[in-house]
Amino acid sequence: MTNSSKRLLRNLNWVVSANAVAGIANFLAIAWFARALGPTTMGDYAIVVTVIQLVTAFLSAGFDQAIIRMPHDLDITAAAGAATIAQSLLVVLGSAVVYLYFFIQTPAEAAVISGPAALVLAAMVVSLFSYLLAAPIAAEMDYRFLTVSRLASTGLGIGAGVVLATLDYGLYALAWRDACTGLVMLLLLRSRAVGPLPWRASSKGIRKLFHFAKGLWALNLTERLVLRLDYGVVAFLLGKEVLGTYFVVRGIVEGMLGFLVNPVQTVLFAHYCHTEHAAMARKATHRRVVFLYIAACVGAAAFAWVFGPKLLDWLVGSAYAEAGAMLPALVVYAGAILWFENEKVFAMSRLRHHRVVYARLFQIAILLILVFPAIYFYGIVGASIATATGGVALALTSTMLARTEGG
Repeated sequence: MTNSSKRLLRNLNWVVSANAVAGIANFLAIAWFARALGPTTMGDYAIVVTVIQLVTAFLSAGFDQAIIRMPHDLDITAAAGAATIAQSLLVVLGSAVVYLYFFIQTPAEAAVISGPAALVLAAMVVSLFSYLLAAPIAAEMDYRFLTVSRLASTGLGIGAGVVLATLDYGLYALAWRDACTGLVMLLLLRSRAVGPLPWRASSKGIRKLFHFAKGLWALNLTERLVLRLDYGVVAFLLGKEVLGTYFVVRGIVEGMLGFLVNPVQTVLFAHYCHTEHAAMARKATHRRVVFLYIAACVGAAAFAWVFGPKLLDWLVGSAYAEAGAMLPALVVYAGAILWFENEKVFAMSRLRHHRVVYARLFQIAILLILVFPAIYFYGIVGASIATATGGVALALTSTMLARTEGG
């Protein structure tokens, strides 16, 4: 086994192990908060998070990934630091504009969520700088430190949220959980940094950064839009309490998906960036592998169909049990996203990420075509079906693009 392979396996072991712990912790936390706070409070939180993430979607250009891709380029690092400051200011401004509109329309509800929304927004801004500080560490393939830091911040954040929820702070419990998690992670990453990041960007660095980021911006925008479009439609058509139920059930599935996706997005991306020859990094696309993967997804969906409602009743309470019918479609969606993620990070490592944007656009188109009639006829189950269909379209399209264009 080569040194590169040993290093990859060692880092994968750290990330997978940490994901197992963090995934279980987040899974149990979602279940506990959902049971303790109820669908209405979870719906308020889902609205706040959805709005902030949609605003951020238009400003996410992957500056940290440029540092991972070109770790020794000081011009890139300086430009990424300056760009993150500008990005943060625009996120705050955009969120303030949306909140002002919401306040004019429904001042009473806006007043209720103003404090928690400010905390969630602060956590989002802190995370932008955390990504920046984590990038050089990821480029060094030091995932031991990153994973330990993630576990520590996640544990402290969840602990703070649980304490506040038991003291009946409601929505503030979830907001403080996010804020504490982000702040602890930022402090840990700062303690690891050798020196301050350079903030004075040169015109050369800015040009190089935006040359890398222009294709990634479109990819990040489409990804974040597609992750939250159905939330907005569910809230608009069915109300925030139903949105709270949808948010919890989909959050449980996406939490388990994150356990598998995170090693792909982190370790495999950094590994592909260090691999010069495409043949060494190319994933298997043999028909047998595809068949086995599809069979596994179908089997998992069938399991969710049979046992999903009982599991939800046990985990989060009877208020969410009827939403168990969403689980088979969401399991299919999770399988499709996992397949796509490996296609994506390989393309990013070869500076070909603009290709997978077309697959994301196709996914958004399918989702927008299906989501309104699906929700109208089948409620939140229809939302899960539309989401799954879009995910399958994404996986198929990205695979075809990779084959036809030599990705």
